[in-house]
Amino acid sequence: MSFLGAFPVLRLGQKRDSAPSVGFLSEHWCAPQQALAPARDLARAASAVLVVGPHVTLDEKAAALWVPPDCLGKDVPLGFLARSHVTGLFVGNVATLIPARCLDDASALPHARLTFPYRVGALYGNATPESAFEHGFRSCSNTSAEVKETQNRQALAASLGPDVLNGVWWCLGALHALRNDLSLTEAWNRHEPLLDTPNDVPKVLGPEARATRLATGIPVQALSPAQSRALKAMLSPWPDGLFWDRFAADAAGLDATFQGYGTSMQRAARRIWPDLPPLEEDRNGLD
Repeated sequence: MSFLGAFPVLRLGQKRDSAPSVGFLSEHWCAPQQALAPARDLARAASAVLVVGPHVTLDEKAAALWVPPDCLGKDVPLGFLARSHVTGLFVGNVATLIPARCLDDASALPHARLTFPYRVGALYGNATPESAFEHGFRSCSNTSAEVKETQNRQALAASLGPDVLNGVWWCLGALHALRNDLSLTEAWNRHEPLLDTPNDVPKVLGPEARATRLATGIPVQALSPAQSRALKAMLSPWPDGLFWDRFAADAAGLDATFQGYGTSMQRAARRIWPDLPPLEEDRNGLD
């Protein structure tokens, strides 16, 4: 079984939050805090379970995604990416294929130890202003594993989005997270009165972006919907090179099987992103 569709899907959240998954062995729903027991039961019946986070809609082609068979028997939770509907950027920590043995003695759902640079769906979370603000904040918080990145990517993560529903709220949350000036609750309480005057929300974005540039040096911008839409149209359909190199770095801490795939991913990334520095062994071959 080397295709994702061979495994059951456990969706975390409410059923109305996302479209149904297509092409998988089965689909099940539960609250995030109650996921361990059903995940364990589903994995035992099918050797592994694909756990999908809240507000993630799986692509129709996700079930046909090939996973190396020799990786499936290693008892290593494998992660996958989604593309943010708001920013257009790729994000991790959205879907994890968990082998059954990883759940036998677990006290909580394990996190992915290795994330493939493969897209399996889209991340939303912008249905309401509060939800968009929270997701924007968490996507750029200092505790997020995805924000060990370049300043340019951080700038995009906090600037793109005003072209979609509640996208400005997402940006406001992200800007506060980059400044690290207030907690999520404090930042939301500061802006919540704007719910009564929604036309004023875009007017706040400019001053907040300027404050973030001054405090962090990150070149965030207050974009119009048209500007955001145009920039998102220019984003690559491929995950950023950092995801490919991160896969290799994580694989280096595992066995030779994963290390071999890590090197292959790094080489593939340098075909897609020629500006990435060459691998050490390739650089030596040029000397």
